[in-house]
Amino acid sequence: MKNFWKRLGSAGVATALCLGMAQAVPAAVVSAADPLFSAECEDLTLSSDAQVATKVYNNEYPGYTGAGFVWVTSSGTMSFTIDAPETGMYRLMTRCIMYLGTSSSDIREAQVTVTRSDDSTATKTVKIAHTDDWNDYNWGDLKLTKGENTITFGGGWGYCLYDNMTLTQTPKPEYEKATATPVDPKATKETKALMSYLKSVYGSHIISGQQEIYGGGNDGDSEKEFNYIKDNTGKLPAIRGFDFMNYNPLYGWEDGTTERAIKWAKEQNGIVTASWHINVPIDFDKYTLGDEVDWKKCTYKNYQTSNSTFNTANAVKEGTKEYEYFQEAMKDLAEQLQKLQDANVPIILRPLHEAQGNEGNYSDGTSWFWWGDRGAEVYKELWKLLYTTLTEEYGLHNIIWEYNSYNYANSDTWYPGDDYVDIVAYDKYNCDFNRDDGQSSGTPNLSAISPIFNYLYEMVSMA
Repeated sequence: MKNFWKRLGSAGVATALCLGMAQAVPAAVVSAADPLFSAECEDLTLSSDAQVATKVYNNEYPGYTGAGFVWVTSSGTMSFTIDAPETGMYRLMTRCIMYLGTSSSDIREAQVTVTRSDDSTATKTVKIAHTDDWNDYNWGDLKLTKGENTITFGGGWGYCLYDNMTLTQTPKPEYEKATATPVDPKATKETKALMSYLKSVYGSHIISGQQEIYGGGNDGDSEKEFNYIKDNTGKLPAIRGFDFMNYNPLYGWEDGTTERAIKWAKEQNGIVTASWHINVPIDFDKYTLGDEVDWKKCTYKNYQTSNSTFNTANAVKEGTKEYEYFQEAMKDLAEQLQKLQDANVPIILRPLHEAQGNEGNYSDGTSWFWWGDRGAEVYKELWKLLYTTLTEEYGLHNIIWEYNSYNYANSDTWYPGDDYVDIVAYDKYNCDFNRDDGQSSGTPNLSAISPIFNYLYEMVSMA
């Protein structure tokens, strides 16, 4: 497990994008618990588009168990019914091959549906990458209710071969093993105290929080959300979220963010967290370091959606203009963090968030933000550069480092590493986008995200 217990594990500290259904957990972290149910897939109930086979188009796939395997085309499914001993999370594993394509970047979709004993149903979509040989694939965690449940899987956009399957109870996280040791060995006493508090409530309590509206969205009142909460509940949240995006080398202005953060910590005894939507000039090729640029000519989006000429891969290469620009951006951030440190205020810093974006499988702009648009390896270098610059060059030791992850099949490849991360977070916008125009219906998304938590928990435990 390496240094997993240095961190607090996976925590949904931030609220963000509505990402849909959970993706599969890496097979390497499957529990060794005895299966509740196991079978050869050919012995399950098959739909008409699923057939038992020993070869496909004269191509043989040796190594299967039993009498053969189930060949599923676009809509074929397998199903079975299980008597769950208790309501809880259960993990579905299949031994399979996705035979289309030539590399792991070739991905197909499949679905799993649970019809529970209380007559409720739930369906989620997973993505299965191409493999040349049989491999153990984890469909993630499914909620079953005590009693009879029917599980149907396959279909979607599949074209997969399924050999056998198992269903086990999802192992419970070992919250008590978490420690309060920050990754920064020089962390201030206030930072250590905050980590100790987070550890003390980890796995047993939920800490309330609220992100303040950035810019003009608050009608000129930075306390708008907090007054509303106080007026309607009689209480204030424990965590207040800020954003340091306005402190930048381009159009930066002072809107009192840092002073509000200090006031929140000192006067409300609150916890401070912050993001960093740092901007770059869209026309970076013609940009001269030190020049002011109107905010309308800046972006934090990836190069495809913004037409930006900023090359993130150069931001980690000394001697490049992108590197020098990022140094200036970090300098502006460090100036504000220094004010917090001087006031003995620790901060949960969540920089360079949502890097993987729209799965981020390729370095072709599929991520949402510029800091993720050259792929996982560049992103991890950028994170480490930010960490070492703030801690070693600027001597900032009041930071709890929060990494924002996804739960895609390859999200583990984006993780910066145990030595640079205190908390792993996940962004989930709690709304359902089910109108034809893509806007929110206003209906809360009340689906459980324990499968996502389990994915992140186990992802970093294997890092």
